Amino acid sequence: MNTPTETNNQTISARREFFKKIIFYTSAGVVVQALARSVTWAAEELGLIDMTKAKRKDAANEESVKIAAGIGYVSNLDAALKAKKATKADKPGAAGKVWKAGEQTCDNCALFNMTKATPVKATCALLPKVLVDAKGSCNSWAPKA
Repeated sequence: MNTPTETNNQTISARREFFKKIIFYTSAGVVVQALARSVTWAAEELGLIDMTKAKRKDAANEESVKIAAGIGYVSNLDAALKAKKATKADKPGAAGKVWKAGEQTCDNCALFNMTKATPVKATCALLPKVLVDAKGSCNSWAPKA
């Protein structure tokens, strides 16, 4: 038969084991959930914006097309300038450089590659749900510093 002290020690030991298990399984759950979220995020690949909506009909593209139309985005600045579908004026840049209309492409923009990815991804701060064409441009173009 157990004495009251032995029973008390067994109860304390059982509580300790119980709390150890709670801490372990809670920590493991947090780690598993964090890994699952990071894998899900990494799997979400951005697609190139489809202004015609012929190739992409998803919600991200639909929303991005509306925004892109509002900021005057064109996927190929040279072609748009030649076809007179876009108008651009020269813009001053740093150290007295003047950016000609044909040079104001996404890959020269401060908003391009907003995620600072390596290798460079054609992301834009104004269109975060899609990729943009590096040779495209919009009315919000700003020279890289």
